Order: sequence, then C-alpha cells, then structure tokens
Amino acid sequence: MNKRRFRADDPERKTWQDPEEIFTGIGLAAGMTFVDVGCGEGFFALPAARRVGPDGKVFAADINPDAIAALWEQAANEGLSTLSAEVKAAEETVFWKDVQISSSSGSISMILPILDRSFGTRR
Repeated sequence: MNKRRFRADDPERKTWQDPEEIFTGIGLAAGMTFVDVGCGEGFFALPAARRVGPDGKVFAADINPDAIAALWEQAANEGLSTLSAEVKAAEETVFWKDVQISSSSGSISMILPILDRSFGTRR
C-alpha cells in the first residue's frame, strides 16, 4: 500500500490551511489538550505542541510509521515532551482514557484536517 506523507513544514499547504490561524480561531491556548488523528509528520501536531506548551498535551496518530518516526524526531529536536504520537488507524485510535480535561477551561480542542481544498466552498 502506498501511503501519502504530509510534511510538517509544507509551505504550499500553509497558504490554504495555516495552523496558527486555525488555532487562534478555535482558541487553542497554553495548557490545553489537542488531538490530531491522521497527523502525518505533524503539520498540526507540532505547532499545537508549541502553542499548548509544557502544561498542555498533544495526542497524535497516523497509520504511516515513517510519518510518526519523523514526527517523534522533530518533537525530540524541539524538546516537545508533551506530544504523544502513535502508529494507528483512525478507527483504532482511543485517546480519551489518557486525557485529563482542564478544570479551568473544561475543554478539549480537536482538529480533523480536511485535505480537500474544495470542502466548504460554494459551487
């Protein structure tokens, strides 16, 4: 099976799907929890880990072991110890047993990336 890889630093993708702009829009902040299913090499997971900081948590999963290895390597290089990444199919992914909901915000932030650029556009 040929698995498509999504690079963590894809500049073309940032022109139409900017993580920082999306995180601002959903209110992702320090200390929060973020879940990225289908994370690839960390296009959302890495900037989310930077944003939630040492008091937050990022859970990431992807079916591609090479992508998860690249994500782990980049997270280690940046010292992002609150990022947890696993090789799993979306339908096998269960994070909730590990998630602690912040008592101050009472929320969990989640993004499920839509890779079809036409999604949500009027025709």
